[in-house]
Amino acid sequence: MEIARYKTKRKEFPPFGALYIAAALEEHEYNVDIIKLTSDNLIYDFSDYDALAFSISTSATFNMFIECRFKSKINNKTLLMVGGIHANLFPEQT
Repeated sequence: MEIARYKTKRKEFPPFGALYIAAALEEHEYNVDIIKLTSDNLIYDFSDYDALAFSISTSATFNMFIECRFKSKINNKTLLMVGGIHANLFPEQT
């Protein structure tokens, strides 16, 4: 139960999947930014990004992804990708 808490005293594992992908991209000389979404900071200017990838680890973070996706500035030519446990378990919803 300690790991599953949302917002308060939540313990998290590093986003290994995102870190592995970022390392592989950097080895091929791509610029990579890893941004941790928090409930207090969900709006960004991604208009200069060629691609965005969201890792959704739980259903608790899915609403944060949705809010970030629709409130942030994103170029309509930007490739959007989603992965993680939630995306694998609920691909249609995601």
